Amino acid sequence: MAAPPRRRGSRDAPTTARLEELAARMDPPAAVERLRGRELPAPLAAAAAALVEQNMRPFRPSAARVGEAKKCVELRKAETQLLVLRRAASAASAKGDADAAGAASASSNPLVGFAAWQVVKEETVLVAYLLELQLEPEARGLGLGSEMVHEIERAARDAGARGIMLTVDSGNAAARRLYEGPLGFEVSPVSPSACAPPAVAARAG
Repeated sequence: MAAPPRRRGSRDAPTTARLEELAARMDPPAAVERLRGRELPAPLAAAAAALVEQNMRPFRPSAARVGEAKKCVELRKAETQLLVLRRAASAASAKGDADAAGAASASSNPLVGFAAWQVVKEETVLVAYLLELQLEPEARGLGLGSEMVHEIERAARDAGARGIMLTVDSGNAAARRLYEGPLGFEVSPVSPSACAPPAVAARAG
């Protein structure tokens, strides 16, 4: 697995209000939810896993993909934290039985995008490891991805983490432009894309 890019430094991250403002501007509007993995309804986890599969299909052969069932398990782990973007009406409806409400909202495809991360120790340093940042095509280019990363950065700092780490498929040029450009991530010197032979680096994720 590729060693993740490392954040150059940190700055004051925008508050959740900025992310909520951007989500509310969508047509139809979306709402932002902060959840722990154990709070994630199974149908919503399935929708999130399906979004990962949809977005990553162009970059990973089937043998290299995690699989939706395994991704659901990862997303619902107690240590996983999530920012979820859903259509506002669906987000408001999911206040009763979590799985029942999740099944009802998932049937109308309410998921706009999500980010998932865990606070872990990397070589004795506490960091936030970004597991996924996925958006539906209509939610891209609006600043939502950047604001989600800023929000994760703030949450990570509150948890005592020193930065954010992640992996990016080497062929995902749009994602690399986002992380290595305005967000200021750097490729780790031990990333396969930086140190592996070209044939291997081309496949590194």
